[in-house]
Amino acid sequence: MSPSKKIDIVHIALGFMTIIGISVGYWLGASGAQVVYDNMHFLLISDRDIETIQNIKALNGLREKQIETTVEFMEVRVKGALKFEGIKSATIAQALEYQSKYCKTPCLGLE
Repeated sequence: MSPSKKIDIVHIALGFMTIIGISVGYWLGASGAQVVYDNMHFLLISDRDIETIQNIKALNGLREKQIETTVEFMEVRVKGALKFEGIKSATIAQALEYQSKYCKTPCLGLE
């Protein structure tokens, strides 16, 4: 077999391997993207459910005239939310205003 035919066979084999590799990579990426989407969708639905439960607890507290307990509950929720990235500076300013007006200590965790 001449050297040029060996090179042609190697090129053909490498071409098939490349096509197979790209196909497998695409398939894995597409199936992985669906898993990520499903997980994110579950987390979003789960987060909405938890938020709804917490809001129902707050409503119950207000209806039953448990104002101080409900205020403390809401302050803890806001304090936790303020720790996340992406909170706008206007929201932080509102939280600082609330904290300086109603709290003797940094009840929302802001200083």
